[in-house]
Amino acid sequence: MTNEHPPRSPGQAGHRDQGGEPADQERQSLTGRTAPPTPRGVLVLLATVTGALVLAAILLVADLVDDLRQPGPAAAPTSTGASSTTGPTATAPSRAPSPTPSPSASSTVSSSAPAPLPTPEVPSEVAPLPGETSVGKTVTDGPFEVEVAAVATGISELSGDAGAVEAEGTFVVVRLRVTATEPATFLDIDQRLTDAGGGEHRPHATAPAVIDGNQLFFADLAAGESAQGVVVFDVPPGTVPANLVVRADEASTGVPVSLPAS
Repeated sequence: MTNEHPPRSPGQAGHRDQGGEPADQERQSLTGRTAPPTPRGVLVLLATVTGALVLAAILLVADLVDDLRQPGPAAAPTSTGASSTTGPTATAPSRAPSPTPSPSASSTVSSSAPAPLPTPEVPSEVAPLPGETSVGKTVTDGPFEVEVAAVATGISELSGDAGAVEAEGTFVVVRLRVTATEPATFLDIDQRLTDAGGGEHRPHATAPAVIDGNQLFFADLAAGESAQGVVVFDVPPGTVPANLVVRADEASTGVPVSLPAS
């Protein structure tokens, strides 16, 4: 026997199709497969998505409008002094001009400045040494006229503004004045001292430099120009000076000038 479903009338089929879901469920039960959505379901889905997109767009536009309505930071005042549209601009107080010192004020400051320290005077001549003996003899050698003025013996130390020098034995100091007859240089180191025992002594190299006013340490003279100073000898204790040998230069044999016994 064959089971046959009785045919449905067109009115029954149309009634179940109008319900939407009963017709679909019946077709699914008969075929065993999921029925594709009806055009009405697609329209409902599209309407839902479209509404969500429109709502999102409305919210985004509302946020942008709120941001535009919020006031921004006030504009900084410009250097030209124009006022800002968002509020008043503060104006810095003008500085008073610095006062110009009057001439009287300047003269007061100048007069109150400390006066410069006086420059110490350099002696123009060597002062006489303690215990020196006058000689007063003048001789000529080469381009120089040499006056032997005085001699001092038994000196243990010489000093001045430049320092002090001690003798290894004792100093013999001869004071001279030298005049050039033509341009020439007189050196104290070229002079010689002879003693009573026949010995010869050379000048001390550095002791004359500490004696204030000494010009014969190195005298570069023009014609007619004079210089004065001393020649110093360091001799053993007990040495008796006999002669100063005046020499124009190292090659000269010199002119002896006898020295008085002290």
